[in-house]
Amino acid sequence: MFRSKLSGSRVLVIGGTSGMGFGVSKACVYEGSTVIIVSSKESRVASAISRLKEANPNAQVEGRVCNVGNADDLESNVAQLFDSIQGPLDHIVFTAGDELAIGPVSGLSVPTIIQGGTVRFIAPLIIAKYAAERLTKSRSSSYTIAGGERSKRPTPGWAIPASYIAGLNGMVRALAVDLKPIRVNLVHPGAVKTEMWETLPEDVRNQAWEDIAQRYPTGIIGSPDDVAEAFIYLMKDANSTGSVVHTNGGSLLV
Repeated sequence: MFRSKLSGSRVLVIGGTSGMGFGVSKACVYEGSTVIIVSSKESRVASAISRLKEANPNAQVEGRVCNVGNADDLESNVAQLFDSIQGPLDHIVFTAGDELAIGPVSGLSVPTIIQGGTVRFIAPLIIAKYAAERLTKSRSSSYTIAGGERSKRPTPGWAIPASYIAGLNGMVRALAVDLKPIRVNLVHPGAVKTEMWETLPEDVRNQAWEDIAQRYPTGIIGSPDDVAEAFIYLMKDANSTGSVVHTNGGSLLV
């Protein structure tokens, strides 16, 4: 009988209450994992747990609150998060995000540059420090980080986020060496239909989706469930480390 490699595993999903992270959380529950979802807000954690258990009453889900958006208390918050979790972990997934620091070069400053990378670059690196101690030391264990495709083909105003996204490539390769045998990998998604789009008016959002879909060879924008498969693959493939998986509808081809 087939048994998922993730069945019975313990997975920590930081950013697991919405978007790609929630997609990963759902997929892990389906695979038979115990999932610990993390968000900066208690209300989001409670809502996500409710949705997961509504979809699967037998879901083994826990929640934690941890804010990784402030550089001053980031490490203490991460330390408290790991202190609150009993027992070893098998996988950690980082999909947390915040508002992108998009703007003209004329508006750059040291504070805006630092803040622009706190969640998307500094946080996953600090988490690696604790992952090294809490993940089971085996090639079956993994730490997977979410990046993005805009560093490959940036548009005006993307200097800060594109720089940090590009830096994740070097980060995962270095961490794959530092954390061995624990595996460290990166997922670069293209446009994905997540809650972050909801900041736009509905008509603007729908037009943007239509324009993007027309450019993509697949003819659609990926869903969180689509992109979650890339994370699941990297969690399962015990022979993959320091690797990058692209899931982008072919956006880099056109």
